[in-house]
Amino acid sequence: MRNILAFYSTLILLLCMLFNPATATVSDGFLDTFIDIYKNSPSALQRYQPQLARATTPQIDRVISSLNLDNYTYLAPAVITARELPIAHQLPINELSLMAVRNGKLVDIPFQIDEFDTDGFIWIDGINKEKAEGKPGYFDGFDELVVMFRDAGEDTFTGTNNKIITEITLTAPNQQRRYVYLVRQPAPESDFQYVYTDLDKGVLRSTVYEVGFNPKNLLDMHTMLPKMGPQTDLNLLEDIQIHLSTGLLSRNLRFNLQLPNNIRALPLAVKEGPVRNTIFLRIRVWYLGIPTLLTQHMQVHIYEQGTAIPIPFNISSIASLRHFIGLLKEPKLELHVKVNHLEGATVAFENLYSQQGQSATVNGKPTSLKTALNQQRMPGDWLSVDSNQGWSALFTNGVPIHEGGLFDHYLAGTKIKMVYEEPNSNTLKLGFEGKNLPDIIFELLKTAPKLPRKTTELGAALVFYEEAGKKGALEKYDDVVNRVVDTFTQDKQTLINSFLRDMGRMDYTGMDKEALHNILAASLNNSIAIPQRPLDHGHILTAMLEEAQRQGEDLERLRFATIPMNLWFPHKLDGAPDTFFAKQKEGISVQWKAWQ
Repeated sequence: MRNILAFYSTLILLLCMLFNPATATVSDGFLDTFIDIYKNSPSALQRYQPQLARATTPQIDRVISSLNLDNYTYLAPAVITARELPIAHQLPINELSLMAVRNGKLVDIPFQIDEFDTDGFIWIDGINKEKAEGKPGYFDGFDELVVMFRDAGEDTFTGTNNKIITEITLTAPNQQRRYVYLVRQPAPESDFQYVYTDLDKGVLRSTVYEVGFNPKNLLDMHTMLPKMGPQTDLNLLEDIQIHLSTGLLSRNLRFNLQLPNNIRALPLAVKEGPVRNTIFLRIRVWYLGIPTLLTQHMQVHIYEQGTAIPIPFNISSIASLRHFIGLLKEPKLELHVKVNHLEGATVAFENLYSQQGQSATVNGKPTSLKTALNQQRMPGDWLSVDSNQGWSALFTNGVPIHEGGLFDHYLAGTKIKMVYEEPNSNTLKLGFEGKNLPDIIFELLKTAPKLPRKTTELGAALVFYEEAGKKGALEKYDDVVNRVVDTFTQDKQTLINSFLRDMGRMDYTGMDKEALHNILAASLNNSIAIPQRPLDHGHILTAMLEEAQRQGEDLERLRFATIPMNLWFPHKLDGAPDTFFAKQKEGISVQWKAWQ
């Protein structure tokens, strides 16, 4: 019966298309039938993407609202860690499927389970140097179950099924709830994917965008094409520039490193799945055609309407970072992106938008707001571009530095500037420029005791430094920090709040972020007494370990910190980028209950 229904629905769609020339917008008849199919089949968007490419912005709105979704919940993935789902711990991944209710019946929906290595990178058998965290092929360790919120069911299942393991409730920021069911049966074979990646050809493709890049350097992009709406298949990307200029030992002996020749992000492999693709990269600096020792592995999660880049904060690299920074003299970094076909688009930076509630309009004409955007030191938590042509972009910044805060105070003397320029009425140049690193950064790295080689995780490093503090090995480090704190504030609560705000911008693996925040807040309040006495990091770390024990936590479970950088592509922002940002920051919450 389902196959017969699909046949007749497809036939109706084809007939609707016959009455519309290829250059016309999508007909109401086509859209009505598509929506009926789409409600019951997530793969419909993929099957009919060529026809939907001609949809107008109001028609895209209609599709989203017909699913009882908004611009955030339509594109939002739910990422559920193995730790959040203990009922499924150590179950074989190939024996699991995810289902939702459609028309009163359970049906399979797109999902995937990704595994990670002991360093927190996507685990791809035969690629990673590190072993898998947990047991390969079983749901444990750092594993993540990934599903689109929109694919979950609006109704709960009221029937009987002895293969159901758990009912999972997904709750959006607007308190809308949807439901999925983890089932102990193999998922059906399917070639459906929201995202496709071809590393050999250098192509990323989803139902709403396509990116072309150099197969040997992901940063070397040459095309960025919308695949839906009025600007379908227009190449928006004119240029990406990354330029690092620095003196080496002397400010007069300068070296220049540029994209793509000197800065290369080589895709090593991709882990594909129905919901997201994850590209495993090796970023390396080359000079005179020779690879240097400056190498960092990274991963990029690619979703249908977004990209997530968790930049690793690697505690074990402090020694090499100290050596590297010590060589640099008056470094200068420039990063610019130039985008075309933007006449009439609106642009906003969070720090100015939160004060004025205004966006700049790309038209080639100078305004006081555009001048202010080009003079900003930082953009704030986000920056946005809404084309008003069926696509938009919102970049979120998770760097643990907020303007005017404690960590920003360490950068006094560093010249930081955002770039906002309109070369013409159709083109926008956005970017960032930074110049010089203050000596205080090098002093911090120099005075921090050297970690043992085997200490590679954040919790173990905190324990090591606590022991070092008891032996007086942190005194020089304390002196450097206290010089900064003395000029930042003499108020204890201001200092603590600023520190917690900066640290809260990062994500953590191995320990719940809220639990870590509570430990930090309590221990800092108990161990800091400025201006009566200077900061003593050994004393602070001892207080942290004691507070963690009181709260039933083990700080040594804290494995990694990452700096979250996200780029979302909602089809529009409705003139309220701050609202979209708030929703994505809160994200999709997860609750589960055992199936009875």
